[in-house]
Amino acid sequence: MPLNENQRQIGYGRFLGKYPHVQAELDAISPQIAEAVGTTVEKLRYVTMWRHLSTEAKSLGKDTYEYIVELATDSREEAQTIIQENRAAHRRAIGL
Repeated sequence: MPLNENQRQIGYGRFLGKYPHVQAELDAISPQIAEAVGTTVEKLRYVTMWRHLSTEAKSLGKDTYEYIVELATDSREEAQTIIQENRAAHRRAIGL
């Protein structure tokens, strides 16, 4: 079972709450900056947030998806269930 949109938003919010400097960087992205790199403000903010999230996950020795699942869920058990289901889905997808 993948994270639903509400869970993803909770995870993003918790991440940004832990790292207010990332939120400040996102808030500083203007339409002019986004236009200069050929994208929208929304897309540039999303990519920037994921870059920071991925960097933090790697510094903790975690997979980025697993890190966001941990942030998005309220218990370790719930996170582990989602992570295990995701791994099982990947194994099935490649025929294992």
